[in-house]
Amino acid sequence: MASNDSIAGSAASQSVVYLLKKCADRLRRLLASEDNPDLTIICESNQWKVHKSVVCSQSSFFKAACKKEWTASTPEQSSRVSTYPEQSDTSVINIGSSTKIVNVMINFMYHSTYSDEWFTTSQADCGPMAFNLKVFNAADLYDIPGLRKLAQAKLLSRLDEMASFEDFRDTIKVLYGDGETPPSATAIRRKVLAIAMEIYAPSANKRRNSVKGNSIDDLVEDYPVFGKELAVALLNSAQQLRSQVEKGERSLHERQGYFRREQDEHEAMIYQYMAEKADLAQQAGALRLRQSELDKKEEYLKEKETNMQSELDKKEGWLKDKETNMQLEFGKKEGLLKKKEANMQSELDKKEAYLKEREANIKKNKESYDGWNGVGELYPRFECGDCSAIFLMITSTKFVDISRCPLCNAKPRGQSRWKKLKALFS
Repeated sequence: MASNDSIAGSAASQSVVYLLKKCADRLRRLLASEDNPDLTIICESNQWKVHKSVVCSQSSFFKAACKKEWTASTPEQSSRVSTYPEQSDTSVINIGSSTKIVNVMINFMYHSTYSDEWFTTSQADCGPMAFNLKVFNAADLYDIPGLRKLAQAKLLSRLDEMASFEDFRDTIKVLYGDGETPPSATAIRRKVLAIAMEIYAPSANKRRNSVKGNSIDDLVEDYPVFGKELAVALLNSAQQLRSQVEKGERSLHERQGYFRREQDEHEAMIYQYMAEKADLAQQAGALRLRQSELDKKEEYLKEKETNMQSELDKKEGWLKDKETNMQLEFGKKEGLLKKKEANMQSELDKKEAYLKEREANIKKNKESYDGWNGVGELYPRFECGDCSAIFLMITSTKFVDISRCPLCNAKPRGQSRWKKLKALFS
């Protein structure tokens, strides 16, 4: 919300500036074109065709003069201004001022400003300070508040710059040339008197350095009012300075009393500090003794720590050696275990092969048995003692005994078939 308000305010201010510029441009074109003028201002041999709506709105003097209601309030106005009708539809105002000042005054009413830069050149008949003061007096005489305010601001700015001391002297002459200055020139008179006081003041400052070697003594004699006001200002300044000195002396006495009290307090603090310092020195001696004892204990502890570290190093070396030996023993035992495991594995492999071979023989014998059993009857059989050949002798009538093995020609040994089968499968 605040941001929106600021944006709206900025837009409104820009609109106002635009309208003012547009209005000023129209007024400039209106003065230059001299379209439909209804008022003539005459000064010396010059005349200006102006518009009552513009001039009378900025000056109560011209407003009253155009209505033929104006009367001089001061002898100066009576001597400088006279009005008379020249034609039935036009008003003419004759002004007894300077042509340059009247030209500035009329241009200000249409342009809202004026320039004093030309009066800084060597061709000008006066400096910018004196010129601005003349413009101020004219604005005060013809009651043009805007011009009076602008001329005063320009004059005070030029007085601050203090570019020319001769211009400052001319300003004093214009300000006090007709006796008492108008009440509206109070700020200007105060500024001029302040600069004049700085010229006379023994405590010179920046202003004194800028006007060093110049003097206004002749102006004090030629313009009594200026001399009187300067003397009063210097007297007031001296009284203020005396008051400040008295105040400074009182403040100095108060500060001296304060400093004496502070000194007494500081001395008491010093005595207390010395006593505390002695106590601290005693405590420091005790602390040094205590520190010596602590240093001895620290050396003892360091020596003990060194011995313990040596013992720990020895034990650590012994443990490392023992660990190395144990690692070697473990490696040897691990090798033996691996060798034993390999032997056991070999034995297991042999037993497994034997079991597989036995299982194959049993399977084979079982097949033989199944073959024998498939004949239908139990016949005597013979097994050779040399070649282990087993054979049957089958006839249709009786058992035939043989004395030799038909394979190896060895004498067989006869036994029961059931007994052999039991031996094979037991």
